[in-house]
Amino acid sequence: MINFDQLRTPLAVLFSLLLAACGGGGGGGGEGVNGGAAAPPAQPPIVVTPMVEGGDNFSFALMQDGTVIGVGHQQNGTLGDGEFGPTFTDTPRPVLNIARITQVASGDAHSIARRDDGAVFVWGANGAGQLGIGQAGGAAAAPVQLGLSNIIAVAAGGDSSYALRGDGVVFAWGNNVAGQLGLNDGSQRVAPVQIPNLSGVTAIAAGGQHVLAIRNNGTVFAWGNNLNGQLGLGINDTTPRDVPTHVVALDGLNVRQIAAGEFHSLALAANGTMRAWGSNSLGECGNGFGGQKNVPVQVLGLTRPVTAIAAGNRHSLALLDNETMRTWGSNTRGQLGNGTSGQSTSTDIPQIVQVNGGGTLTSVAAIGAGKNHSLVITADGSVGCFGDNFSSECGQPSGFSTITRAIGVGSPVLNVNQ
Repeated sequence: MINFDQLRTPLAVLFSLLLAACGGGGGGGGEGVNGGAAAPPAQPPIVVTPMVEGGDNFSFALMQDGTVIGVGHQQNGTLGDGEFGPTFTDTPRPVLNIARITQVASGDAHSIARRDDGAVFVWGANGAGQLGIGQAGGAAAAPVQLGLSNIIAVAAGGDSSYALRGDGVVFAWGNNVAGQLGLNDGSQRVAPVQIPNLSGVTAIAAGGQHVLAIRNNGTVFAWGNNLNGQLGLGINDTTPRDVPTHVVALDGLNVRQIAAGEFHSLALAANGTMRAWGSNSLGECGNGFGGQKNVPVQVLGLTRPVTAIAAGNRHSLALLDNETMRTWGSNTRGQLGNGTSGQSTSTDIPQIVQVNGGGTLTSVAAIGAGKNHSLVITADGSVGCFGDNFSSECGQPSGFSTITRAIGVGSPVLNVNQ
């Protein structure tokens, strides 16, 4: 098993990994002596930023070559490997029949992926129509392509799905009980529907039953469940919204990234500071323990600029500019990675993530979160995890159910560069 304490070499080039052309081009290019057709052009190279993503009790890693590998629970076909069992696996398995993937997003029990040409694929549970295949019910154990094109980003809520097209419009489908589809009603949709009166969007994020969007002027809009203040619309405002609504309190911050947990939300400002709002019963807003924050507040205790953010069920993650990470909020399953587990009244204070065996986790390149577990990619491409492993979502045998420090996923350790 890898020791993350050894991964202290400086990060050189991690993001925007340019791959060589894959496929295309017949043998003996040019026209044949008998006037045969010229060989087809080679496929253009793809640019993949390896990433990690967690669902309720499963995890995915987007590999450098554009394939996707998963571990954990798969009763609903959640791993996309063509099987509905065994119940869970600690052996990393490839998602079937997809390649050239540039992003993957996961809900409670379904996932959605974007290919480099803008095509979209879905798999997993479909009880609320979250796969967008024209019907609700059942599940897909292997990816199904939707009829969407020119998609530049995807997001997955608990049992809803979202796709951002290149022209700045957003499509939504699945469960809509809290108005999380933004369609001015509470009816579910079993196929993608464009959200009206929402344009110029550059990024989307989905929580349990709420959604965030950044527009091209840096403003943020939110809709869906607001009972915990997760839309950030006002001190006394806990009214759900079924249409996108302007989060005025974030104006002027030029928000660059957003993330949504089950009942809370996060935003990364252009100056490297973070804002959080919504449920704070376990300190997930990082700004004083308890209660809830109905308007965005600054996350305290982050002494360096933040470069990436992620949100789990009730915990939050930040990647700092020195390639270390901080976590705060619920720690019931060790998902803060600080060597302890169990709820604590001090978890609103950002925690330093440790490696298995002790020491600070360094050279972190990317972060991600599942329901009660956290994921990382380190400088050499190794994938690590900490938190709940009851269903092998951290890539370890299920008997090893709580992981309190970062440990390698799989044996041998899954590596996004291989």
